[in-house]
Amino acid sequence: MRFTAIGLSFLFHLTLIGGSTGSEVSCSSRLTTPRGVIQTPNFPRAFPVPIKCRWVIDVSDISASNSSIVVYLTQVYVYKGLRFTEYAYYESESMNFGATLIKEITEGNVFEYKLFRTFRPFLVIEFELDQLEGNHVRVLNDLLDVYGFNITYQMTEDVPNPDSCSVQRCSYTGNCFMSGDYE
Repeated sequence: MRFTAIGLSFLFHLTLIGGSTGSEVSCSSRLTTPRGVIQTPNFPRAFPVPIKCRWVIDVSDISASNSSIVVYLTQVYVYKGLRFTEYAYYESESMNFGATLIKEITEGNVFEYKLFRTFRPFLVIEFELDQLEGNHVRVLNDLLDVYGFNITYQMTEDVPNPDSCSVQRCSYTGNCFMSGDYE
């Protein structure tokens, strides 16, 4: 019984972060938990390109009077291809309404924000990239060897944590990790 629970937990974790056992990378899912982590496959290492991912954060079934989705841009090492769009309703790519682009990561704003917040029940995070070369912003041990992103989200009624960890706060060289309780 314990082995099954651990195995299922491992498979869920692989699905959540985009793990795949085949040659095609699967990195899209619908997230309905109040908090979680979203990252590119193989983060912080290189991942197969071209890549096209879509994560839908759906908190429509979580009852709260003043709920919001807060996204902490913990480690963002790409300066293009990442978009955040809020929706009043989202069933699929062709069946949705109330779309508003909140943020699109560009070379000019990649380190501008640590977090953002939406009061809509759906947040769609899209990531599309054709090539790795020239699209990442940090070095680690070798020249330009940190790729992709690692972000944390939570549904909350509280004020977002203004002291959240971010790449900029780590002086672009540290590793920033959220604690187990996402603080």
